[in-house]
Amino acid sequence: MQDLTRKKLGWDEPLPEGELNQWTRWFDDLVKVESVRVQRRVKPSESNNVCYQLHHFAVASCTAYGVVTYLRAEEPDRKTTCSLLMAKSRLAPVKTVTLPRLELMAATLAVDQLMQRELDIPLARSVFWTDSTIVLQYISNEHKCFHTFVANRVAAIRDSSSPEQ
Repeated sequence: MQDLTRKKLGWDEPLPEGELNQWTRWFDDLVKVESVRVQRRVKPSESNNVCYQLHHFAVASCTAYGVVTYLRAEEPDRKTTCSLLMAKSRLAPVKTVTLPRLELMAATLAVDQLMQRELDIPLARSVFWTDSTIVLQYISNEHKCFHTFVANRVAAIRDSSSPEQ
């Protein structure tokens, strides 16, 4: 859709051959969604001695950015399980945005407090993961004034987490 928006095609115009082939393949692959199975139970046991952590992974590319959140449960016998709780994705804006800014947008999406509010589990900690050293430097920087775009997102991240996380 984003590529078609950039090409400024009208609603009634036929799709170019390359895009038509992509749409056809995507439509044909939709039936595979029926075979996807996700385990609904995320707590490994009812024991009170389980240590729970949330791990949020943020990533971006030139076309999209996203976050996936896992619940990590470590039982007293050192058995550890991880369960997928949530995934979010967003398309990159049609107007070109640099990759570091997209990575920062992904990190901002990761600090959403939804999981911490909705889970009825005592959490030992939340850990946020990114492979962007620029984002890590933005978050840990206490002295530099940033442009509005970066400053607003760094403030949102700092309001909901600490640089150590």
